[in-house]
Amino acid sequence: MGLFSKKEESILGVDLGASSVKMVELKKEKHQMHLVTYGFSSGELKMPDDDLEQRNLQAALIKKVAQGSKVKTKNVIASVPLSDVFSAVVRIPNVAKKEQTALIEREAQKFLPFPVAEAVVDWKVIEDKKKKDAKGKSFEHQKKEIASDIQALITAAPRSTVTRIADVFKRAGFTLKSLETEAFALTRSLIGNDPTSVLLVDVGAVRSNFFVVENTLPVMHRSMQLGGVNFTQALDNVLKVGLEKAEQMKSDIMSTGAIEADETGFPKIFQQTIQPLINEIRYTMNLYTTQQGGTHPERIVLTGGSSLLPHLDAFLSHTFNMKVFVGDPWARTWYPENLRPALYEIGTRFAVSVGLALREGQ
Repeated sequence: MGLFSKKEESILGVDLGASSVKMVELKKEKHQMHLVTYGFSSGELKMPDDDLEQRNLQAALIKKVAQGSKVKTKNVIASVPLSDVFSAVVRIPNVAKKEQTALIEREAQKFLPFPVAEAVVDWKVIEDKKKKDAKGKSFEHQKKEIASDIQALITAAPRSTVTRIADVFKRAGFTLKSLETEAFALTRSLIGNDPTSVLLVDVGAVRSNFFVVENTLPVMHRSMQLGGVNFTQALDNVLKVGLEKAEQMKSDIMSTGAIEADETGFPKIFQQTIQPLINEIRYTMNLYTTQQGGTHPERIVLTGGSSLLPHLDAFLSHTFNMKVFVGDPWARTWYPENLRPALYEIGTRFAVSVGLALREGQ
């Protein structure tokens, strides 16, 4: 089984965390993916140290959420944890396909911290800028510019991780049809077929992840330890209401009347906390354009639970003088109109699971 594999008509996309789960079931009808159901676990489970006990607990959690959501299918596409994913953009000689596989494995070994034989490796060819630039030029000129090598995005995960995830779903009574990285799932649900350069910023509870996506491929990834808990702490430091109350107030703090906002509407109380994230966004975009020769991102797409901080999109748009908006993972699916308010509220948390299930509609 690879990280990309055969399609089925109806599928359950499952974003499986260490102690939580989010799932979305989609079915293809009339050339569009329709929402069948969705579900998530409330709260985080405390996981035991024993791996077998962990697997059983995760399987029980999957089964519980699926039953509560009335999931119909047994076919699953699941995400590989970001911590277990290794990727790189490489150049290899433009040789026959059979020879390319060996070259890809050799390149993968350079950045993998374990033997390539212990990894599941997939790769995709990136359309080379040289090839684009060569269009319209003489045949001989084209051969000189594009025949020498090709660019490829390699994605790899430990085979033990793949085996473990498959076992968890088997224990839960599901069939794991395929695994996919969170980066590809997020790209599919939030960016789709747009070939332009985009910076995808996933602001989670503890960490934030930054993906540069160009030609629909996540070609660069960086991460930092800053997320929703930091903003909750910043709010509690001022209001002294306790972390639990501060978490509840975070998304609606402007209504308290006790918090000042800047000209974009973003709470001033968060501006010091968010500065490292601003620095990382700036560094990631500069790194991609100057050292990797990529195209500067045209816009920033936000996702993750903390992307819904009041006016965060407007604040970042003002800071970087570029388009910034919160991504809508449901935009490429059909669902009943009366679900729109509920789906908007949870949308940023379901971007991975929606993207996984959407793979069946490609």
